Amino acid sequence: MFSSGSSSNSQHYTTLFSRLPRADGSTYLCILYSFNSFSTVSCFTMASLQKLVSFRASLSTFVRGISTGVPRYAIFKIQSPEEFDEKVRNSKDPVIVDFFATWCAPCKMLTPRIETVIGENAGKVNLAKVDIDEHTDLALDYEVASVPVLLAMRNGKVEQRLVGLQDTDKLRTWVQNVVGKSK
Repeated sequence: MFSSGSSSNSQHYTTLFSRLPRADGSTYLCILYSFNSFSTVSCFTMASLQKLVSFRASLSTFVRGISTGVPRYAIFKIQSPEEFDEKVRNSKDPVIVDFFATWCAPCKMLTPRIETVIGENAGKVNLAKVDIDEHTDLALDYEVASVPVLLAMRNGKVEQRLVGLQDTDKLRTWVQNVVGKSK
């Protein structure tokens, strides 16, 4: 297993590589990439990886490129009211605030959808996740009566609100509208 990682301020990423044997005798290369609270795992057969890599590039160059890349967008879970002030209220960039609860099934369904859309708008908008059970004061301040709730905020002000589970296309249009206003 090979791993790399880094942290700066509140951003932390880790990349783990592991070879796993297959029943047919070949090998999988599994890659775990974690950035703050966002994680993904991909497994490839060595044969499929070799097809992905250009004939001129070696596999080690390809793997090195994967292990050093850090996404240009920020998804972070709010840990304190002070962090909310710093990263949301005082942000010059637009921030989508996702009010959620760990017990909420629609919230769990919304998470991968909104994170995908935020990733598509890398560098233009950030996503702040607020657990209403940990931060009831913030939920009350922003009149969150049910979850999930998404707020589009800019310069400390709420510009738009979406309540309930949304499909990816609606989220995409909504976020693009939020991003478009920041130009």
